[in-house]
Amino acid sequence: MSNDILRDFSLDAKAISVLMSLQRKFISNDIAVTSNENKKSKKEYWISRWVGLVNNGFAEFKKENSEKQIPQFLSDDVELRKKINEMGDNPTPPVLGKSFAQVCFSPN
Repeated sequence: MSNDILRDFSLDAKAISVLMSLQRKFISNDIAVTSNENKKSKKEYWISRWVGLVNNGFAEFKKENSEKQIPQFLSDDVELRKKINEMGDNPTPPVLGKSFAQVCFSPN
């Protein structure tokens, strides 16, 4: 495989930030609608550990790539929507009949 093909399929810091932030948003939305307190508690513990591990990975990336843009969790829904919209002409393709924005920003 050529380097161009690999580069075309790789994610840059902005895409990684969006991907990780979307994943955190999906999980947070799932936790918000979980009624079983035992399951909710386990999910909250899991996301706390996961966010810590991802942040540790971001910190390692920063050590190795001090001059490059570093991925990070996006701070809020407004910033996440902005970054998604910056990613191209069709930044929110349908997911099971809904846009990414509908899936991400609506807990039901």
